[in-house]
Amino acid sequence: MKLRIYQLLESINKPGCDFFEVWNASVEMGGAGSTNIRAAYTSLKYADKTLTKDKLLETGGFYIGSLTKVLDTETLKRQVEKDGLLARKEQEKTSLTTEISGLEKQIAELQTQLAQKKVQSEGINQKYEPQLAAIDTKITNGHQSVNSVINEMQQVVAIIQKEIN
Repeated sequence: MKLRIYQLLESINKPGCDFFEVWNASVEMGGAGSTNIRAAYTSLKYADKTLTKDKLLETGGFYIGSLTKVLDTETLKRQVEKDGLLARKEQEKTSLTTEISGLEKQIAELQTQLAQKKVQSEGINQKYEPQLAAIDTKITNGHQSVNSVINEMQQVVAIIQKEIN
């Protein structure tokens, strides 16, 4: 990231000696401390007679302002990106919450239906038992009646065989 900042400063560097050159020279001398800054300024003002304290302050302010402007622009850009992501996150979360609620409702409805079907299944014997018992009774009565008639008919046949010549 610092490399990008230095590249940006290089791209906006004004021609001639100014704050940027004094700063770079002092860094090359071991760091931007007061001794190195004074030494760099003294050396560079002989190379460029237009280099003054006012020029250093003005161009230093220019570079600081330029970096601040870039920082503000980048911050705004990142904030817009962040806000977009937060909005998408919230939208997705809301959508999922709605889907979850719908699924939970469906599950509750299915559980209710399941419970009702279990009750119906458990009560199925009671529903059909009277009808099945009635049919069994009719079958038994039918067998008894038919067997009774058959027995009577067999007795008649036996009498006919014995008594009629």
